[in-house]
Amino acid sequence: MAKPLRDLFLKSNKGFTLVETMVSVGIMSVVLAGLATAVVRTVQDGETQAKDSMNSMEDLMVQTAQQDYLIRAAPSYYFLHVPIRSACSGGEKVPCLRHIDPATGALTPLAPGAGIPATIDFYKDVSGELKNVKLSGMSAAGDISDQVHMMSADVVDVSKLTSQKNNSYVYASWPLYDDSSDALPILVRKKGAAILTHIKQLGSSYENAAPTGISLFNVALTPDKAQILAADLKDSLAVIYNINRPSQFVVQKIASATNCPFDATSKGFCKTTGNSISTMATTQLEAAGFANIMALKIDNVLVSSGFDENGPVGTRTHLSSKYIPTSKAVSVQGSWFGANGSTDYLFPRNSFGLFDERPGYQGDLSYSPVDVKRIQHYLNANNSDTSLVVLPVDLGYIKLKQSVQYVDKYDLVVTSASHEEIILVPSIKLKTDTESYVYVNRRLGTGIIEVFIK
Repeated sequence: MAKPLRDLFLKSNKGFTLVETMVSVGIMSVVLAGLATAVVRTVQDGETQAKDSMNSMEDLMVQTAQQDYLIRAAPSYYFLHVPIRSACSGGEKVPCLRHIDPATGALTPLAPGAGIPATIDFYKDVSGELKNVKLSGMSAAGDISDQVHMMSADVVDVSKLTSQKNNSYVYASWPLYDDSSDALPILVRKKGAAILTHIKQLGSSYENAAPTGISLFNVALTPDKAQILAADLKDSLAVIYNINRPSQFVVQKIASATNCPFDATSKGFCKTTGNSISTMATTQLEAAGFANIMALKIDNVLVSSGFDENGPVGTRTHLSSKYIPTSKAVSVQGSWFGANGSTDYLFPRNSFGLFDERPGYQGDLSYSPVDVKRIQHYLNANNSDTSLVVLPVDLGYIKLKQSVQYVDKYDLVVTSASHEEIILVPSIKLKTDTESYVYVNRRLGTGIIEVFIK
């Protein structure tokens, strides 16, 4: 029977009370306020007793790291696509929908039924199948706007699922057995990074000879902090999205970042770049000393089978295919515009999540690599009063890894392309326990993440 694990973080001395680890944080909204909440709760069988102990300082450090990481996990809710099967058999230890049987307390796969789609997205209550759907409101002319499309998925009626299970919770459930199990991807805001806003006046048609991939952005930081950020952004992943419609986005790589007001050289570079896009807009920026302006060079993200997770800067954001779950763990139905293959389901990498059938606009949307200023021009031309923003992110992987403290146990960790690693739950599983699995679950209808050992 699954019940709260109350002794995972047992105090080592002075008779402290056993506590259930429940870190409640808001996956808030670097993007849109208040749309998702995360709670990490560790749960395991009543028969399994944790024998490890941690002192109060270690406990505090672990929980602080967990909370910090999960606060930054909002991009998973909005931009990460991890499609899993809705139904699986009791003997299959694969990602699928599961629920706790009210009678037995067992974690049981959900059976197929009316109102249950074939797939569901792990991080949100939508079908895992991507569809090309018509999008209205992108142009003043209604008949023309019907030719504008984006990738979307059907919303799942969670109430139908819970009503079939006597109102018990239903979970998107991801099992982990050992350190070779397919890891669960998670997308987080890069630590310490600020959102950068594209300067609308510097949108540019694909017919313009402006430099490929380079554009200018506003960043609300002091000059010193902006310089630190510019150095840290090199080789970062970034979500570039429509601030009014976050479903219109692409994930790219920041190849370089220049803090425009830093010195004469950087000012000269930004002036030359800006003038090649729009001399009228650049004159105003130059007169202000390029305050709070940063030039970014943005390229496509590559997936590499030869990626070295301990490799140098410059290779670390080429996503490792060994960490991207294969079709055995996920259920890929539909693909992003311009993307093919089993490694392209996570997010659009080679095209913006927007497509226009009109020949006159295809150049702006299909330009490769995806160019921010071209997409901004497209939005401007379609009477969309919006700006694109750049959110630096990191793609992490939740997995089991050799315990830091014990040779015969696994820790539940999240590691990422930028070499950040956080222990979510230490010593969570004995290697010799061949019957148990660690399940990372999201409770449907919420942003609550729970960890079960079963």
